[in-house]
Amino acid sequence: MAKRLCLCYIAAFFCVSVSLSWVGQTSGANTEDPFESPALEDEFATELPQGTAEEPWGEEEFGKPSPFQLHGRIWNKYGHDIEDDSGFEDDDYNHAELRLEAKYVPNQRIHAVLSVDADYYMYGNNDDWDYDDDVRIYNAYIALSGSKFNLKVGNQMVKWGKTDEVSPLDNINPEDFRDGFVRRREERKVPIPMVNLELYEGLYKLQTLFIPVFEESDLDIVGRDWALLDHFEQEIGTFRVKEEDYPKNFKNSDAGVRLSGTITNLDYAFSYLYARDHLPSLGSLIVPAGFPLPFTSATFKDLAEFARTTDQPIELSYDRRSITGLEFETTWGDFGLRGDIAYIHERTFMTDALQSIKKPVFQYVLGADYNGPNAFYCNLQFSQAIVYDYDDSILLSEEITNTLYGEITKGILDDNVKLGLRYYYGITGKDYYYRPSILLKYWQNLKLEFGAEILGGPDDTILGVFQDNDQVYGILKIDF
Repeated sequence: MAKRLCLCYIAAFFCVSVSLSWVGQTSGANTEDPFESPALEDEFATELPQGTAEEPWGEEEFGKPSPFQLHGRIWNKYGHDIEDDSGFEDDDYNHAELRLEAKYVPNQRIHAVLSVDADYYMYGNNDDWDYDDDVRIYNAYIALSGSKFNLKVGNQMVKWGKTDEVSPLDNINPEDFRDGFVRRREERKVPIPMVNLELYEGLYKLQTLFIPVFEESDLDIVGRDWALLDHFEQEIGTFRVKEEDYPKNFKNSDAGVRLSGTITNLDYAFSYLYARDHLPSLGSLIVPAGFPLPFTSATFKDLAEFARTTDQPIELSYDRRSITGLEFETTWGDFGLRGDIAYIHERTFMTDALQSIKKPVFQYVLGADYNGPNAFYCNLQFSQAIVYDYDDSILLSEEITNTLYGEITKGILDDNVKLGLRYYYGITGKDYYYRPSILLKYWQNLKLEFGAEILGGPDDTILGVFQDNDQVYGILKIDF
């Protein structure tokens, strides 16, 4: 193990050295990165701000910029488990990602974007390594704009809601959970085909979305550290999982509408989304005659054991939901204040008789952030979800669930080094996630991040399921 870790670190430092010589920026004042934000967001920007001084690849003719622009990103994360909790989990993990994007902007009214994303995963358990890879179209759209409209057609990402990371309104795009939920939500988002029309009139904007086909989130079901059912198959034996398949047709299309405006310094929006959930829900299981009820144990592992014992599949479905929402954002002195409020008309729950039932849910998130002097940033959010007409037989969820999410960062050494802490704490479930980190950004197009990810909680909570995934990590990111 020590030899393999040593080789990994030598390889990482070799890549960094090569990258530094390529970037050609070894010291000096930090240059603002168009991909950077106060919250250390690592999103690959697809829209350059107007008036940017960045020069894309491509030749200029008589001082006129080329309508073609090429950009790219290399992102690599290596993680090593802090503790060997079982013989099934991956001790080492590496995810390499390459994204290339081309833009064509012939004039102010038209622009087109095409990007490709390639991922390569390595999972190591002692000397046994497993690999996975995929290449897919990422952003791919054409945008037309006028004085009172903007139309974008093709693969794209759309965010609704004002709060960060935890938002009941940000449900339009599926997410890639193969790195788990510890990667930022903005980075997990996956562009999907849609028609996005925005109409403007003064301070008001009406946005309509049509998503012709359903796309679920990328989620490992079994056999990985971040799989929905973890390594249960290796621990308890083989059990079956059946995912409901949805044809790629208009019958499974999604749609939404959002009206936004501004009153003084208050931005607000009302929205309605009719769409399938991108994450699966558990279906009902058949309880054999004579089996003692109620089913008192409520962990995912227990459900897998029951399915194996009774020789029936765990059924996963992607249920339709109607979400009515309100969002707002304003400022108060040096503070930013924001909130998302959602009424989810139906959400699926499992009862102690192993039957799935649907209940309406009201959820809101209230947040505040502060950009202070000397590169100090603080963000705090409180979320509460209330299940209406709650049934005491419901497993894996309380009637009222309260959670906290936040982030604190501090820049030092002329803001070339940024210290950070992200945290999530389930007040109701007593589960938690902490991510202390240090970000180095001495170089214009290169960043290095080192940190740890620590999780825990009871076995019947989401974070508790992944409590064995504590790890230290390093991230290399190059933009070009």
